[in-house]
Amino acid sequence: MLVLISALLAAPVLAAPAVDAVDAAVLRAALEEFNAHAVWTLPELEAAQLEALLAGEVVRWVDRPEGPEGPRRAAALVLAEASRELMWLAAQDLHFQGDPSVHEVRLALRPPDDADWYGYLDLPGPFADRHWLVRSWNNHDLARATEGRAWEHPWRHLEGELEPLLVEVRARAAAGELGPVDAERVDKAVLSPSNHGAFVAISLPDGRTLFGYHAVFQAGGYIPDWAVTQWAYGGLEKAMRRFEHRATELIPGHYGPDHADVIGGDGRRVRLVGSSEGG
Repeated sequence: MLVLISALLAAPVLAAPAVDAVDAAVLRAALEEFNAHAVWTLPELEAAQLEALLAGEVVRWVDRPEGPEGPRRAAALVLAEASRELMWLAAQDLHFQGDPSVHEVRLALRPPDDADWYGYLDLPGPFADRHWLVRSWNNHDLARATEGRAWEHPWRHLEGELEPLLVEVRARAAAGELGPVDAERVDKAVLSPSNHGAFVAISLPDGRTLFGYHAVFQAGGYIPDWAVTQWAYGGLEKAMRRFEHRATELIPGHYGPDHADVIGGDGRRVRLVGSSEGG
């Protein structure tokens, strides 16, 4: 035993593996890599915005990604302490309702993660409620091209003949699958002419996550687009903090082996390292 102890004391001390520090250059490079393969790209951030992210702030902006005459987009990024998997689950787990005024139902699923959705927005009077039909999926090409570092969950509004889908929506609403929204309310709602955006989750070298959300939503009818964008912009900081809270406080005890699959940006079930989901 003494020989063993003396040998251990004499052995060289092995340093812990170095973790690359995250600075403005790392964030800029991560966004450039993301944009090279993303469905919906993000703008190049200014130095002040990068520094704000590093200081723990939520960075928000409004832009026109489709050109000066295109629709406005509300967007936000945050440098979250939680892992990319935890932040992804916080945004994608259907057990967590983000906004009580929004009601959604999945109409179709093309495994593993390509789906058609119906959404309904309950607006205060005198405005008519809005609804939309979108396709959402995960950008597997981005995940492969970045060796798993970046995930994107984009969506875009469905085009073409929508009445067959609305027939199904009315039936699902009548069956109670949209909560308080019944078939009559579906018929009275105004269909959004444009709805597209994405969730973004980029794993950084120090284990943190550059997490984002952005959306273009045109309400149609008599509600001007700028008013909708400003309303969305105003709620982004609270939404990003809510995702962070879910990721650190709720998801670890909720998402286990018996939970229904939540599919990551790479097209596979999300697994949490260091838990029973770690595999």
